[in-house]
Amino acid sequence: AEYRYKHCTAMQGAKAKIEEVEGEFQRLFGRSYGGQIEEYRCDDAEYIIVGMGSYMETAQATVDYLREKRGMAVGCLNVTCFRPFPSQAIIDALKDCKAFTVLERMDDPLSTTGNHLTREIKAAFCDAIVGQNGIEKIGRVPHIFHGAAGLGSRDVRPGDLIAVYDNMVENGPD
Repeated sequence: AEYRYKHCTAMQGAKAKIEEVEGEFQRLFGRSYGGQIEEYRCDDAEYIIVGMGSYMETAQATVDYLREKRGMAVGCLNVTCFRPFPSQAIIDALKDCKAFTVLERMDDPLSTTGNHLTREIKAAFCDAIVGQNGIEKIGRVPHIFHGAAGLGSRDVRPGDLIAVYDNMVENGPD
């Protein structure tokens, strides 16, 4: 029990250390990856794709295309650190959008609530509804979609991501 307590305490301290190291990296190299999450054009976005890994660069280019060519208010959120889970940062980035889709490079066909990242985000929003576990209380939860992309090391292409945004617009809240 004592070891688990120390492990949990160290993981919670890691959040501040990650931010500290990110700040040092930015100072040294002149660029930032946001710490535990990297928000891309999320401030005014109505629809956001959430994911992890290399296809998020494609998502950023797709966001630029959709904003420029279609005038859509879209963004993407790259979760760059899964543990300790950045619950409050994710809630802050997503709470004002209409809908978001969590895309993951894995599929858990027996899960009805989504894959690992989706489940963590949903749990964070559940905590945010009631304001518990150190997460600020919020008034509403955006519509949450989830899916798998890039299975078997397949490329996730801009057309795939455009289809995800179109799905949110067509099937999300009015």
